[in-house]
Formats: sequence, structure tokens, C-alpha cells
Amino acid sequence: MTKFKGALCAAAVTALFVFAVAGSAFAASVPVAANNAPAGGFPPAQNCNCHSNFIDEWQQSMHAKALTDPLFKLKVAQGNAATNGQIGPFCYKCHGPVATMTGQLGSANASSAAAQGIGCTFCHQTTGATAPTNNVSLLVDPSGVYRAQIATPTAPHAVAYSAFHATSAICGSCHNVSHPGNGLPIEATYTEWLASPQAKAGTQCQDCHMSAAPGAIGPAVGWDAGGGPLRKVYQMSFMGAQVGLGNGPLAEGMLKNAATLNLVAPGVLEGSKITSATVTVTNIGAGHNLPTGITEIREMWLQVTLVGSDGKETSLGRHQYGTVLKDAAGKYPAEMWTATGVQSDDRIPPMGTSVSSYKIVFPEGIEYGKLRAQLLYRSAPEAMAAKAGAKNPTTVMAEAEQPVYASVAGQKKANALLLADVATSPLTPLVIAIFGTLLSIGLIVLFVMLGNRSMKSGSKPPAGRRSKKGPTPASEENVSGDETDDAHEPSEASAAEDVDE
Repeated sequence: MTKFKGALCAAAVTALFVFAVAGSAFAASVPVAANNAPAGGFPPAQNCNCHSNFIDEWQQSMHAKALTDPLFKLKVAQGNAATNGQIGPFCYKCHGPVATMTGQLGSANASSAAAQGIGCTFCHQTTGATAPTNNVSLLVDPSGVYRAQIATPTAPHAVAYSAFHATSAICGSCHNVSHPGNGLPIEATYTEWLASPQAKAGTQCQDCHMSAAPGAIGPAVGWDAGGGPLRKVYQMSFMGAQVGLGNGPLAEGMLKNAATLNLVAPGVLEGSKITSATVTVTNIGAGHNLPTGITEIREMWLQVTLVGSDGKETSLGRHQYGTVLKDAAGKYPAEMWTATGVQSDDRIPPMGTSVSSYKIVFPEGIEYGKLRAQLLYRSAPEAMAAKAGAKNPTTVMAEAEQPVYASVAGQKKANALLLADVATSPLTPLVIAIFGTLLSIGLIVLFVMLGNRSMKSGSKPPAGRRSKKGPTPASEENVSGDETDDAHEPSEASAAEDVDE
């Protein structure tokens, strides 16, 4: 009992110490603002070398490239030129919080941590957030106490448990951006998530963007850097939609798990009351709108085409999803820094659908073809990416195809041509030869099996034909040599004798 009381007291003292450290650290927390933290308060990510696998994941993320992203740099340069340099500090507060807090923005002698954008020692020294949750509303304690959602942290450095790191608010503090002058929501990813079915189900941002794999919900299971019991392990790759600059395979996986596409159209137009293709896009995988973020830059569009029998594509329509901003004079589209309102917003909310129709038109001389609908995404308009010198691949998020014919005669013609192509194909003789060989082998096997069965059945004398032991008297033999009288059947005893012999 004494030992138990001693252990209990020790645990209580330890808990009080941890809470005291965490409490004092929180009391010392400061907001993300210019020149309010020492330069040595944020060691570079490479100092966290016990977590080398996390560093590898983070280096591929857009968090690590927040300051070097050429698209970001181009947009900030344009904004600074239009606002006499006022927009830059506001943008760098999110993309370079360490550089902002340590007063090293634009410094030629900036520390490696300040140049790393959003690094390990910044996020893991956040203690909470102020209201409203936007415009980098994080509180930071750069005292060297590193926090995470680990209930029983163990490490060779100061640590503390943080429930805040398990919530979407730590993400929303940067991924909700309002105009610094008029408060207009420019990016509202966190707000979109708050209204989503995923939020109501308790699924946090980390469960998708830091999960074990694209499309998976929830973290992997693994060990701390020093071993110990198995626990939830979140990936530091921060999977997003930036295929060209981030981790391409992970970004493509996220995009391909975000939406589904359903195409409905008549097979033959002739005589049909319906002459349009209907496309339904459903946001099944994103806990925010599709697309989200600053859609003046990010592009997601639906493209519907008719691929004719000659291989040429005819566009039946294109619809680009996004938010269109307007300025005080009502002109649109407006740049982020001049925007005062929203002209339109047709993005697809979580679990929501978008339905659109496209008139099916055949080019002259074309009687049949294939309808193709594709949901496409790229991180920036082509002109902007070219100006920034950034890779900007287009990703097919979802697609569907269906054959379509202008008339019944066109359908018959297409089928006849298909049969003719098969008959004249250079592969046809080979296919026939292979089929013939397989058929021959099958017949041989069948005949062998039937022959074996006949031999087995012929090895036993048929019932009623077994000879009795010893010669049969001539007077008892039938002229034809066949027994016609049941009385001539051997008895059970004589049959047994035959078997013994």
C-alpha cells in the first residue's frame, strides 16, 4: 500500500510539472506578428533528426516550399506592385511565419529556419488560436517546449501534450484568409469544413491530409522516434492538390479520390426525345468545396467532347468551377487585393453534386463516335504558370465514356466496320490458330478420357455372362453361344469362387 501511495504521489508530481510547464508556456504565447520572437526560438527542421522520416515527408510538402513556391512569389510581386508593397507583409505572415516573427523577412542573412517557410519547430510550438480563426490567428511559445497530440510524450527534449494539435483549428488558422481591409473571405477552407458532413462526423483535416495514403481516413499506426508503444502516426507530407511542385503521386491520389462523374446520354439520337448528355459530378472525398482555396488561381473544370469515328474531337462544352470576385465598382473578375464582394460561386460542397447538360452535335460526315466527360484540375492558369516558370500538369480527377450514334443506320454501319476490321486484322489468323489449337487439345483430352472410361467398363464381364467354373457341357450350350435363361446365372457362391481364382 505504501508503494502504491508513493507511485501515486510521483505520478501526481509529474503531472503537475507537465501542466505547469504547459501552462507557463501558454502564458508566454505570442501571436504571429513582426519582430516578437528571438531568432533562436525556431531551430531548423534538420535539427529534428530523430524524426528523419518525418523530415523527408515534410521536405516534399508545400509547407516546406511556402516561401519558394514560384506561383506564390509571382502573385505577391503583382500584389506589391498594385498596393505599394502593402500586400507582401500580410501574405508572408502565413507563408513565412518564422521569418515574420524573427524580423528576418527579406534578409540576406536569414536563418535556415526562417527560410524554410512553415517548419517543424513553428507548428509544434503553437499553443492555440485566437478568434476568429483566420489570417494566421495562432499563438506561439518559442521557448523550446514541443507539443503534439500525444497523451504520454517521451523525448530527450521538453515536451507537452496538446489537444489543439488534434483539431482542425490549427489548420484553419492559416487556411481561412480574409481581406485585411474589408474582411471579405478570400479563402474559406476551414469554414467550408465546419459546415461539412465530415466535421459533423468528427473527421478532422489531419485525418485526410495527413493520413496513411490518399483516400484513407485516419493516420497510420507506428512508433515514436525512440520506440515505445504503438500509436497513431500522422504523415508530414500534408497531401494537397499541388501535383507539379509538391509530392506528385500523393497529390494525384488526393485529386482522384475527391470526386465521381456520371455520364448519361442516348445511345442513338435518331428518334430519341433526348439529344443531350447529362453529367453529374459529386464531391465524395473532400471535406471542403471543390475546388477550395483561392480559385482565381486554382482551376477545376468539366470538359465534354465527342470523339468522332475519324478520331477528331469536337468540344460539346466546358464548365469551370470557382469563385468570381468583384471590386467596389462591380467589375469582375477582380484581383484579391481589390475585391470587395463575390460575383458568383458555383463550387461543389462536401457530398454535394453539380448537374449540367450538353447538346450532342455530330460534325458533318460523322455518323457515330464516343462521348467523353472529364473532370480536370491544375494548380494555376497556364499563362500564370508559364510566367512563373512553374510545372503545371493537368490531372484527370474523374472521367466517363459512352458510344453514341447519329442514327440506327450509323450504328449498323459502325458494327459492320468493326466486324470487317476484326476479319482483316493481322492478328485474326493468330487468334484463329490459337483457338483451333486449344480446341484440338480439348478434343484430344476428351477422347482420351472417354477411351479410358470404356476400357475400365470393358474389363469386367457384363452381368449375366460370367462362365461357371469348369467347362460347360455341350448339351447346356446355346447355339449362338449366349445364355438366354436366367437359370444359367452363376450363384453367389460360384461368383465368389470366380473372384478368388
